Amino acid sequence: MSTTISKNISTSWRKDHAYTVCMVPPSDAIEAWDAITRARTQLRDPGLYRWPPHVNLLYPFVQWKEENKKDENHHDWNHITVSCNNDMDRKDLDINNSISEESQNRKLANQLIDLDTMTHLLSIASEQCEPFHVTVDNLGTFGGQHRGVLWLKPSSSCHNNNNTNDGNTVDDSKLPESNSTDIENEPFIHLQSVLEASFPMCNDVRRQTGNFSPHMTLSHFQSIDDALEAKQRVESWWCQEDDSTLSFYIQEIYVLKRSGDDGQFQIAATVLLGQDIPSKDRVILHNPPRSFPAMPDVEEDWVREERMKLKKRRNGNRRKGGRGGRRRRSRSRSTESNINYDRGPSRSTDTPEQIAQKRAIRAAKKRAQQMQLDATSYINQKDISPSLNDVTHDDIPVALDLQEAKDGREDLGS
Repeated sequence: MSTTISKNISTSWRKDHAYTVCMVPPSDAIEAWDAITRARTQLRDPGLYRWPPHVNLLYPFVQWKEENKKDENHHDWNHITVSCNNDMDRKDLDINNSISEESQNRKLANQLIDLDTMTHLLSIASEQCEPFHVTVDNLGTFGGQHRGVLWLKPSSSCHNNNNTNDGNTVDDSKLPESNSTDIENEPFIHLQSVLEASFPMCNDVRRQTGNFSPHMTLSHFQSIDDALEAKQRVESWWCQEDDSTLSFYIQEIYVLKRSGDDGQFQIAATVLLGQDIPSKDRVILHNPPRSFPAMPDVEEDWVREERMKLKKRRNGNRRKGGRGGRRRRSRSRSTESNINYDRGPSRSTDTPEQIAQKRAIRAAKKRAQQMQLDATSYINQKDISPSLNDVTHDDIPVALDLQEAKDGREDLGS
């Protein structure tokens, strides 16, 4: 008989700090590039070579398979719908009833996303946001005793409120309806929201506060006090310019990728915004990735020195934390096995019945995982192949993020 099974599998593809989806001023916005580069150079930005002026929308982003080839015996469980023709009863394939979402996500967290799937999801998101205007005219800082960041605050509008010379305007009515988190339909907020809906595991840019706050980093400092002092220096000349407001028109965003620890972020894909763009043309892949025209060809010595200083500070801040200290103490104790450490009475308040119940749950999870492996092996033998065309926007799963980006793993100069 013919059976169609819907597989609502929560997906958490592997994320990597070498990948990002971001907004970058267009290459023809020469005044914006010049002013921002001047400020970053004056402030000795460690990321001057690695990063273009940018606003991260999804960072870190998912890592994709470089070659769009599939093993004949491999089936991509990231797809939502599986169609098959066999005599197996439906209940035998419905393995999700016995497998927790947590264990499923943990297994999928290290998978690379298929290139076709990635471009399909990016196309879904970009269709929901029309081109918009960006204005940069405010400076801000954040940080604390051991870290400081000076950044530009970009605001966005579907109207050209600053009379830029591109002559383009966008009607509010063209913007699709958004939920309450899209603050007054500000395009930046809306764009990040629809992108995260397609890639729910990439929610790091708003994890700390719960809201997305667009910012364009100018430089990093040892403390917030240093960042505030730098802010005054930049304001002394920035606000005295004939036109201290930078404005440009965003019609596309970018997927950037860097190769190696010393690599520069380059354009791996251009994503065009708007409903008027045919779906097949919304995502343009660049292989090999290409650089932005105004970016430096090589990393100058002083930029690398500043980057190494920042890296050293971040490593030092991590060592001051408790985790490394606990690991070191644990290792030192293991070398003194002849010493009996009395840990005192157990702090657990569980009853023997509760402990037995927890053990039973763990054993059940192991059995469920084995059932999944058996079912996957059976389906592979029956040559059941998923179809990318079956993926729809409404079916995009909401995932548990099992690859939480640690502060120390955040890419330098971001």
